[in-house]
Amino acid sequence: MKKNTLHPLALSFVPLLFSLLPASAGLVVNPSFEANYNPDWPHYGPIDGWSSIPGGNTGVNLNEGPFHNTGTAVPDQLQVALHQGGGGISQTLSGLDPAKRYWLQYFYDARAGSLIDLNVTWDGETIDTVSAIQPSPNQLYRFRNAVFQPTLDTGTLDFRAAVTGDSTLLLDAVCVVQRDEGEVVLQNPGFEASGDVAEPGSVTQLAGWVVTGNVGINSSVGPYADNGTIPEQDHALYIQQFGTIAQTVKGLIPGQNYAISFRCNARTGNTPHLLFSINSNGNNTVLYDQNVTAVGGVAAYRTVNASFVADADTAELVFEQTVVDGDQTVLIDDVHMKGQALAPLPDLIVGPASIELAPDTVGTVSVTVSGDRLERGECVVRLRSSNPGVADFEAVDENGGISLTFDAGMPTTTLTAEIRGFTRGLSDVVIDDNGGHDGVQGSVRIDVVNSFVRNASFEGSAAPAGAGYGAFVGWTQSNLGGSGLNNAGMPFATGTAIPDRAQVAFFQGANLLTQTIYGLTPGTTYQLQFHYNARNCCGGIPSLIAMIDGVEVANIPEIQPVAGAFYFHQAPFVPAAGAESVELSFRFDVAGGDGSALLDAVNIVERPSSDVLVINPSFEASGIGTGVGYLSGGLAGWTVLGGHGVNVDERGPFTDNGIAAAQDRVLFLQNQSSAAQVVTGLTAGAKYTLTFLMNARNGDAAGGTPYQVLIDDIVVDESVQDPVGAGAPYTERSYTFEAIGDVANIQIKCTPPGVEDQTLLIDEVRVKPAAAGAGVELTATSLAGNSVVLKWPLSSDPTLVLMSSTTMAAGSWTAVTAPVTPDGGFNTVTEVYSGTRRFYALFQP
Repeated sequence: MKKNTLHPLALSFVPLLFSLLPASAGLVVNPSFEANYNPDWPHYGPIDGWSSIPGGNTGVNLNEGPFHNTGTAVPDQLQVALHQGGGGISQTLSGLDPAKRYWLQYFYDARAGSLIDLNVTWDGETIDTVSAIQPSPNQLYRFRNAVFQPTLDTGTLDFRAAVTGDSTLLLDAVCVVQRDEGEVVLQNPGFEASGDVAEPGSVTQLAGWVVTGNVGINSSVGPYADNGTIPEQDHALYIQQFGTIAQTVKGLIPGQNYAISFRCNARTGNTPHLLFSINSNGNNTVLYDQNVTAVGGVAAYRTVNASFVADADTAELVFEQTVVDGDQTVLIDDVHMKGQALAPLPDLIVGPASIELAPDTVGTVSVTVSGDRLERGECVVRLRSSNPGVADFEAVDENGGISLTFDAGMPTTTLTAEIRGFTRGLSDVVIDDNGGHDGVQGSVRIDVVNSFVRNASFEGSAAPAGAGYGAFVGWTQSNLGGSGLNNAGMPFATGTAIPDRAQVAFFQGANLLTQTIYGLTPGTTYQLQFHYNARNCCGGIPSLIAMIDGVEVANIPEIQPVAGAFYFHQAPFVPAAGAESVELSFRFDVAGGDGSALLDAVNIVERPSSDVLVINPSFEASGIGTGVGYLSGGLAGWTVLGGHGVNVDERGPFTDNGIAAAQDRVLFLQNQSSAAQVVTGLTAGAKYTLTFLMNARNGDAAGGTPYQVLIDDIVVDESVQDPVGAGAPYTERSYTFEAIGDVANIQIKCTPPGVEDQTLLIDEVRVKPAAAGAGVELTATSLAGNSVVLKWPLSSDPTLVLMSSTTMAAGSWTAVTAPVTPDGGFNTVTEVYSGTRRFYALFQP
């Protein structure tokens, strides 16, 4: 049972000698980013009171995003600041005292799919850094407290991000408070993190505090803080009628004494009752239990001093206004706690950021605790899967999770746990107990896929620092000391054009890279596709051998470095009868010197060898996606312009209807955009058929999403695509054309006329020799007055003859005599006919 103990001698009231001083202004302008909001999606724009540091896009988001992670609580009030890409935000502060030290406090997160390094400076000097920021795994923004001492009364505060891709930093509740040595860190102790709140000022989210009832912030203009001089800067907290605020303080030392002080007042004419207590280790100790009256005029708020002895390493501070009847308002400000406290622990670290699994395969999650935490005793970390039907830990307990126990003082600080995939979908690793750390760094997303190759583009984990040596997810490396990941500008990838997205795998000296491939059909022909290159440095010529179950399918000796683009190779193979899986492996060797090979965009597609080569035809080579799926960097095999990316079929957010049924991934083209590829190996004069699957996102503009299909810059189709709907197959488009040379430029465009947000979905692109008698699509559009417009591709055989019939009986067909006019890539005929019906067809003479 809780103890409820009153300590009347532990408090005192101290009159203030500076009661006639005017209230000080808040140091940070618009600290909670509530002052302005651009309603136009995605809500980019300037932030009142803040300057943008060039390098990306700045703006403000509400809870619904799209940059704030919906479902994660906004720390303070309703809005957060966003900065997408490099750069950041900045503000010049004034009114500081160079003789005093200050706390900079802020809350931060990252948009889903982001990876960010944050550097915070005061007048150009770093006062805080946070590395590898990823979205918070527990749906709470993380908190930082940085100590600095200004040299002048004015200075500039910068938040500057270094990012991968279009990563987005999120900030909220930025405040600066003056605090001396020996004070225990409290979050938002002067209630300045909210800034000026619209009247009457009640808030449901208050930075650092859990609130109930009618709680809010007032400046000196009231209406609740309508008397007295606000003690700290320009804002005070009020509790009107029954309500509470509470905060849990960490790092306390059991047995140590802690002194607490705060300032209080009442609204004019009110007599609220303030109850202040400490909850710790199941006990509730009351430290203040008094009526509060208004100090009046510009008098100082009352100061309350109290103390308690900690009986645990955490304690909850609770302020409560207990008068139920009438309109009673108490004011609180300038909360301090003094005493010896343990330094904040480093974050618990979890990884890797992403794991791709095939159904019924296992991946490994790693958890790293801090050595400082183990010096304080045993540490237990609890994990669970957010979607156990998709993926779950092996041997979960009765509560549906697992516990990793780190013994006090144990030599290792990292333990691992295996997680198994079951069916296609997403699951996140949830940290139910972080073992007493102040926070969690990193997050783990489990992506169970039907794609044959996992982590195809080597983007599933960030390139390690330095030269990039280290393990990467989805693959087994035989030589970790001679392999790893690089992005552009790193030693092994310098001077190369990366084929897909931002990273490539490198292999120095002798290496064997393997992955087990699941889901293939025995006896069916598949094509293994990959891009490769050699490091342009250091002598030594690498070679590469690709194997399926130890059988060589590609042998590429003496790879010479090329700067403009990687080499590409396609190798056919047929899985043996009865095979449920095959082992894909790449063997790398080097002849003399320090030669190194590069590999990217590994892809397997089901294709007969008679098909014309299309590189990355079903868009599987990009592998693990981030965020909503936008891609930065290349898309293997394709030249893409405008907004684009890759989504998993049926998972969205762009692939939100229909079934593409070609492995997992689908290309999306958003607004004015296009994807093109030059296919090779054609025979001039021969006929070929281009086919692909098409769909549109739900909710696009009425009338469908406009598109064009071009072959060798000739428009062969210009129409609109409607969403096919839930559960329906994508629309198959087919075009037969005659090659004018040994290559053809295939291009698909999304062509909405205005600024509407419209998205085209593309998958399973094929070019194959046209079947004998292959048809040409003829379209007919009826007009008023018994007339019809007929169209067929301009690229069709020019000897085709348009004929019509009223019965479709043999011998009833006659040639249409209306003139044929080229129009937008089509042969067009407009004919006026008599009677009630007419059939049309193209005939080969």
